[in-house]
Amino acid sequence: MKSKKISNAKRGRTFIIIGLIVITIIIRITNTNSIGLAPVESFFKEMLYPAQSVTSTASNGFVSFFKGLVDYKSVKDENDKLKAEIGELQSTNSELIQYRVENENLRLLLGIQESNTDLVIVNSEVIGRSIKDWYKTVTINKGFSSGIRENMPVINYSGLIGKVTGVTNSTAEVTLLTDPKYGAITVVTTETGYPGIVIGDEKGLGGLQMIQIPSTANIMEGYEVVTSGLGDLGYKNIKIGKIKKIVNSSDGLMKRAIIEAYADFDDLHFVGVIIKEEIILTPTENEIK
Repeated sequence: MKSKKISNAKRGRTFIIIGLIVITIIIRITNTNSIGLAPVESFFKEMLYPAQSVTSTASNGFVSFFKGLVDYKSVKDENDKLKAEIGELQSTNSELIQYRVENENLRLLLGIQESNTDLVIVNSEVIGRSIKDWYKTVTINKGFSSGIRENMPVINYSGLIGKVTGVTNSTAEVTLLTDPKYGAITVVTTETGYPGIVIGDEKGLGGLQMIQIPSTANIMEGYEVVTSGLGDLGYKNIKIGKIKKIVNSSDGLMKRAIIEAYADFDDLHFVGVIIKEEIILTPTENEIK
């Protein structure tokens, strides 16, 4: 019985809604050809106003909701696009900075060659380096075909970095000054001409030190150290670094100097190999090892 009452109530509401729609249509038709409102029309408009207001509000709400969804998606898409563009610009900017640094390094290296016309320098790029042996060796992209041979000194724009210890036709291996196995290199101080020997730090951590210095030797912190031209290197006045600290031995008879290298051994990109002119002009294939 209760179910039947509910059904009748629903049917009644349906009839009322249909009736309201019919009346609304009649009013719109009547309103088309008249300027003022007839009494009947006014009566029905008054009666229908609350229902029309609710319907209009609900309709506007749905429209606003969907419009909001569309606007949100549009804003999100635009935001994602801007983020992608910013990422591309940042990447491009980083590449430009890297190119600028590399070009500056190469320009400085070329400047050394221009200011030392007696030197023949083959410019090359570091293409390989071991993480495990970071301060020991690097591989460069020039070799025998460019006139490079073993024991030739290798520099960058700051100074001496090592020597060639292995050569293929198109590449070469360079042992760095910081490698303890590099061996001793004879040096002098520019201020006093005092001779000494420079080796790589025994711990292999990238340091340099000048050893076997008598306690009475005339050297001080800040003195510059350059190659002497003696030994297998064969070139004088190639810059190495400055004396950063002097350490006395426990017996007080000798001392050693900690050298701050001019070259940044953590950041080697462009380097130059100093060669003899006759070698680059007349390389022979049977010299390749």
